[in-house]
Amino acid sequence: MRISSIYQYLHKALLVFCLAVFFIPLANAQTTTFTDGGLVVDVFKSNPCEGSNNGFIKFKVISTSDNLPAQLQLIIGPPHLFVPQAIAIGSSYTFNPSKTLSAVGDYEFIIADFTGTDVINTFGSPISFTALPDITITDAIIDLTNSDCTNPDGKISANVGGGSKSLGVGLGSFTYNWSTTNGLAGFPIIGTFDGTTTLDLATLAGLAGLPGGDYTLIINDNYSQCLETKSWTITDPQPATQIITNAGPQTVCQGTDALIQLGGSEVGVKYEVLVNGAFSGIFKMGDGLAPPFNIPVLSTAFSNGQVLVVRAVLGSCSSKVMTGFITMTVNPLPTGSISGTTSLCVGG
Repeated sequence: MRISSIYQYLHKALLVFCLAVFFIPLANAQTTTFTDGGLVVDVFKSNPCEGSNNGFIKFKVISTSDNLPAQLQLIIGPPHLFVPQAIAIGSSYTFNPSKTLSAVGDYEFIIADFTGTDVINTFGSPISFTALPDITITDAIIDLTNSDCTNPDGKISANVGGGSKSLGVGLGSFTYNWSTTNGLAGFPIIGTFDGTTTLDLATLAGLAGLPGGDYTLIINDNYSQCLETKSWTITDPQPATQIITNAGPQTVCQGTDALIQLGGSEVGVKYEVLVNGAFSGIFKMGDGLAPPFNIPVLSTAFSNGQVLVVRAVLGSCSSKVMTGFITMTVNPLPTGSISGTTSLCVGG
């Protein structure tokens, strides 16, 4: 492939310097679209942030008149190693690849089509960086205590500061990512905004309030490489902790049900039986009566050596495992008898 020398393009660029080189700037945005004839190039700048030299410029070729790769011939600015690059249509090139540009100094470039017919240069309109401050996440309206397991009412909302918001009112651009550990449907919640509005998590999730769990917000600055993270924990009015009063080993004969006894129960709470940590499908609703609170466990739900525990569930609130466990021993039924005697299964 023939690539003309840097000097050839520089010479032509100087000749056309006083001619119109069309470009479509997006006011104060970080991506600018430059055009000359059929040559269309998007140039994105990522500002250095948080006191670091971590800026970079990305060139993406949208089209050329001859459908051949464009030639990024020259970048003028603070000293950085640059080798002329051919950039295919739809492809990008990042300067500099190590992403270590500072906010000091301006950058000008020349990019042309393969034949040098269409030429874009930024002489007189250089690319300048803005050193962005640290991103901040501050609490707006917070209620970290959910008081209702049927209609949760926890609240988390946050305001974002710093970063590209410092470019001016409405000129910032951020991507937010809300996540939670409680399995709530619809998460993660991801979107973009300019940093001027409050991020209300319940509203974004389409909920009146939030149930208990850990919630995390990650803010990525779309105009730099920087991000910020903050987490909150909402507590639930969990069911009271009950004790398995017959905890320990329990022996039954094959085909005989087991029995779990709790030292009490609460009305409205569902007590689920877990076998080796998995829900068995067996549960009993609390009655609030005097103990013991008996939960029969069908023989088909467990086998020899498995462990039974109880988990209390109250509406949408976080579940709680009750204190204690039972380890099952299942003795086989007799397979025969000796004359004059009867074989018995020991247990249950």
